[in-house]
Amino acid sequence: MANASYDLMWQDAMADLNEQLHVEGIDEEDDGKKQESRDVTIFQAFQHFACLYIKYLQIFRRLETCYDSMIHPQKRIHVKNILELVIRRIIELKHDLVIWNPPNAYTRIPKGPEEAFPWEYVHLDDILVDLKLSPETLEIPVPKYFREDNSKQLDQRDRLVLGYMRLKLNTDNIYLDDQFTSALPIEDMTLDKAIEIIQRNERGRQGMERARLTKEARDKERQGRMYEASAQVEMDGDIAATNIQRIFRGFKNRQAARIERENELVFVGMRPRHDRVETLEAEMKIAYTKRKQEQKENKELYLKALEDLKDVIMDEEGPDKRENLREERTLWVTDEIAQEKFPEDLTEFYATKVVQASPEDAADTKPTKKPEKKAEKKAEKKEKGSKKTPKEEPPREMPKLQGKTELTSSMFQYVKEFEEVWENRDESENFQQRHDVELAKDVVRPGVFEEIEDKLMKC
Repeated sequence: MANASYDLMWQDAMADLNEQLHVEGIDEEDDGKKQESRDVTIFQAFQHFACLYIKYLQIFRRLETCYDSMIHPQKRIHVKNILELVIRRIIELKHDLVIWNPPNAYTRIPKGPEEAFPWEYVHLDDILVDLKLSPETLEIPVPKYFREDNSKQLDQRDRLVLGYMRLKLNTDNIYLDDQFTSALPIEDMTLDKAIEIIQRNERGRQGMERARLTKEARDKERQGRMYEASAQVEMDGDIAATNIQRIFRGFKNRQAARIERENELVFVGMRPRHDRVETLEAEMKIAYTKRKQEQKENKELYLKALEDLKDVIMDEEGPDKRENLREERTLWVTDEIAQEKFPEDLTEFYATKVVQASPEDAADTKPTKKPEKKAEKKAEKKEKGSKKTPKEEPPREMPKLQGKTELTSSMFQYVKEFEEVWENRDESENFQQRHDVELAKDVVRPGVFEEIEDKLMKC
């Protein structure tokens, strides 16, 4: 597939993800109050989570294919980030499916409120039928980058194991005994007995083939004698045409049966294929290997460009940034002097700047120890009390089917980033799918500015 094909697949996956996030209620505003759970049944909750689970699986497959086959390094970084969030969401939905699995007819309580039946093996066949999807939709492929990212560690492990095998056992391969046990007794077969069985079957096949050829020759000879002995009578044109049609239709049917028989032998592997499937598969493997090599080269160029762009930003934007920082310090000193304060150094300036940068963190740093101790004491008291008088667990509240969460908010941020940066980006001239310099500068710029501020603080 071409690069444009994977870009279109990426766009479709992000569009479906955006739709799913709106289905989950990403637009709902969080007013900080605990929202009451809606009046839903266990079956409705299970149906909702099941539909989300299947849809996220489809999005996961497309994103994993895009990440595995894309060449552009910056696109792959964005796809990987959203792919990991989708994987986390799939795991969450699988836990919800297990928790809110509806009870079947054999486990349903006849009286009292209906309760869920937690079960690891959830039943989604009815939903697949309603959505007109195949059972392969529920198969979760292992992302290939799990192995590619840890290829060096895996190679080191394999070499270490191979070294110990050679050192301890003096061999490269260890064959494990098959622990297969059959209900029927299996007799030990010697080589002579196996050869005898094969010979008997081959002789039977040859005899059947010889009998078939003899029968065909005898039938052909009998038809020839009958034709010679029969009187040659002039035949009507319609009858002759009918006989020709009958003979031709029989020939076509026998030919179709022979082709079908040949195809069946090819399917079971007893005849070689007549098409170019194996050649095309080999070409696809070569193209895939070439794309992986281009991925590696573009990634190395991108990492090298990040290091080079640090010096570029330092030379081009560093002087302006230093001037702005010095101007901030000058204004602060001027304000202090206007208030009849004469600071000896810039310690207070840096302190106020840090507080302005993170006021919430500074406010939450101190009062964290006492509540923890109080909570621990309360937990100990509860444990002691629970030993004496065990209490029944309260019934589980029904889940909220829609609402904003931290995970969905993170995914929505990546969706908006995709719409702003990548959706309408023109890359018709970027045939080699190299990195974008301006986007790379945006990645490097915060680190360079932070380094400039540290140098000025030390001065």
